[in-house]
Amino acid sequence: MSWELQTNAPGFWYWLPLDCFLDAVPSQQWDKDEEDGFRTAFDLHHECAKLLSDLGKDVIADTVIYGSDSFSSLGKKLSGYPVIMVMLSCPVDELNRRELARGDRDIGLAASQAESMAHQRC
Repeated sequence: MSWELQTNAPGFWYWLPLDCFLDAVPSQQWDKDEEDGFRTAFDLHHECAKLLSDLGKDVIADTVIYGSDSFSSLGKKLSGYPVIMVMLSCPVDELNRRELARGDRDIGLAASQAESMAHQRC
């Protein structure tokens, strides 16, 4: 989806996926403090999006909004910045198919995240 946005949007856009920040830490380190690791990755991702914007760059910050706390945190960090939020959804069968095709995902993770996000109001 991000490539579609980049290809069709006017100008030059940087794609900044949250997964790069999650994958930057070796998997064995996640066992030490998974909650702190996720929080740090989310914070760094949002700070990098902010930095790129400060440098005058257009950014597609590909992230997950996990409840009102993460939405509030993101809103505070990007307050005063020109932000357009886009919510994407996908049928569970397609989520599972994509996880299988990628080969590096726990099958069912995206479906559980989608379920969690469906109950959130931003």
